[in-house]
Amino acid sequence: MKRLVIIGGGFSGSYIARKLEKYFEVILIDTKNYFEFTPGILRIIVEPDHFKKIQILHSDYLKKAKILIGNVKLITPKYVFVNTGNHRFSIPKNSKEFSGKQKIKYDYLAICSGSKYSSPIKEQNLVMATRANHLVDSYKKLCKSKKVLIIGGGLVGVELSAEIATHYNDKDITIVHAKDKLIERNHNKAIEHAEKFLKNKGVKIIYKERIVRYLGNTFISNKGNRFNVDIAFFCTGIKTNYEFMKKHFSGKLNKSNQI
Repeated sequence: MKRLVIIGGGFSGSYIARKLEKYFEVILIDTKNYFEFTPGILRIIVEPDHFKKIQILHSDYLKKAKILIGNVKLITPKYVFVNTGNHRFSIPKNSKEFSGKQKIKYDYLAICSGSKYSSPIKEQNLVMATRANHLVDSYKKLCKSKKVLIIGGGLVGVELSAEIATHYNDKDITIVHAKDKLIERNHNKAIEHAEKFLKNKGVKIIYKERIVRYLGNTFISNKGNRFNVDIAFFCTGIKTNYEFMKKHFSGKLNKSNQI
């Protein structure tokens, strides 16, 4: 039976693994041991128990596929190199273990590595709104916070602002957005509705500014404006997870490092 290695356990990776595990020796490589329904993540910041509804262990829906938890560091035309760290896993047949890493040979490779936020700011008060566990950990802090900063007015920033504004009436919420419109890639009616809805909820929206640095709990924009807040959420700057492809497959990437 030929081996199919899948990088990433999100929508695409989990679907491929489930559909093809009967026909191939499937190895699913993911940074976590569960599938997460991404569109439902933001509800967790106001309803922390919601994560139970949007997560399922890979092992609960995959019956034959092997699951490897780790970070892919490099791919070649024949092998995938994975850094497994301290994770425990079932070592696939014909793979070689060395220094906490795996060298896995494949016949077919599915790259479903998705994207991540690339934040220029490293700060304990800055919450990356990308994974349920991050938001669960931040729930109690948000409950105690008065001033909330949302960095980015795209889909994630708008939805997160709406969740907080709808569930709390004691939060001073500010969105700082680099563009001149919220969710600018959407239809004008959706843009107008989002802005009207948030403003009616008391959300302050600042356009054409970017947060570039911080001093303690003060975040500073490129125009020099300062925002003193109790908690900040980073909702911008998404880039593809492509680093492991650079060495051997750079010719297959475009200027945005997408395949």
